Amino acid sequence: MLIAASPILFPGFVFAQKVTSTERVVINNLSMTDYESFKKSAMPLIRTMSAKRIIGLGEGTHGTSEFYKLRYWISRIMIEEYGYNYIGFENDFGDLWQLNQDLNGTKDLKESMKRYIYSIWQKEEVLEFLEWIRLWNIKHKTKVTIAGVDYALIETDVNVLLKLMQLDVKPEIITAVKQLQEPAFLQDQLWEGKYKTNFREDMSEVRKKSSRAYKLADSIEKIILADSFPLSIKKDCVIAISNIKQGVGPFHHRTEESERDSFMAANVKMHLTDSSDKMIVWAHNAHLSKKAVYDNSVGGMGGFLLKLYPDNYFVLGTGTADGTYAGTREPKPTNNNKMEVFKLESPIKDSWEQLFKSNASDKFYVLTKSLTEEIKPTRFVGYGTESGKGTYDKASLASLYDGYIFIRTTHAGQQLK
Repeated sequence: MLIAASPILFPGFVFAQKVTSTERVVINNLSMTDYESFKKSAMPLIRTMSAKRIIGLGEGTHGTSEFYKLRYWISRIMIEEYGYNYIGFENDFGDLWQLNQDLNGTKDLKESMKRYIYSIWQKEEVLEFLEWIRLWNIKHKTKVTIAGVDYALIETDVNVLLKLMQLDVKPEIITAVKQLQEPAFLQDQLWEGKYKTNFREDMSEVRKKSSRAYKLADSIEKIILADSFPLSIKKDCVIAISNIKQGVGPFHHRTEESERDSFMAANVKMHLTDSSDKMIVWAHNAHLSKKAVYDNSVGGMGGFLLKLYPDNYFVLGTGTADGTYAGTREPKPTNNNKMEVFKLESPIKDSWEQLFKSNASDKFYVLTKSLTEEIKPTRFVGYGTESGKGTYDKASLASLYDGYIFIRTTHAGQQLK
């Protein structure tokens, strides 16, 4: 039996054959009354997580208030007590680079968030966290950097390159970077408008210009790597160029889909250039999981991180049974999605969510190794409107996550006004 703080036993839960049916799962109560009570109740979990260089903090849906709040509190503990200095978001690098500049200045963070981060992150709970980081950076020599690890929108990456070039003037490189503006604009228009009924795009032109952009970005990268740029500028330039190549790569290589999760893992590594760097990643459960779901068609960035950092990654999944969440009816996540509140459908029969809902405690965590390889349906709600049967996939929680927090009833995050 697993011994942990504030243990509660699951009545009637039968393990897989690896353990006897008389053993039961031990769970650990969590308090979310306030930061201090949460910290006290979560410390056994926190100490386990803190041994790793990279921590993935997942969410069963992109739009749940409690998931934002508990990740803020966990991240704060990790920054204050364990020296984590990067917070990675499931968002484009270029936009988060811009937001990070504003965070370390005096601009209105709420307005910067509306401009530079996906609508799924434009929540009062996230604003509270970023305002806390701003104050931390003012008071401490070792700064916390917020960073994007995704690459969906690439025009902003071109803008980052142009700003960085102005710090170390190389007219010939600036001219080359400006040539990336048109294909980047076309690529972003495709992302934001492809599935709208009135959208029309000349795909032949997009493929041609995107392929040229890939070759041009590759040549610019070689020049920058060989040049005597300051290391801080060079690092950000290389990540921005990598984002551009990731975005236009499918057209250059003539493939339909790029390897999104492997690219996100690679982007994490590009940020962590110093041996003392440690990152916490905020993203969806499916991306942070140690293996892909839905027949290996979605997610699995965590598995790639484990290959890059063997035994140095901890992923915490989160889930809920009832309540509301914020989602969008639009087909792709952008900075301008209209977010609405949706009611979660009841958990389906024999799912992990149904099992956890039956427990006496309404907020708790488990270390998934105590669940062995038991397989049940589990829910993955993205940024959209669905939370019913079609959002489930059968999985062993132990194969996906190292830890799992369950909150029985949750609420939609508060959209920025």
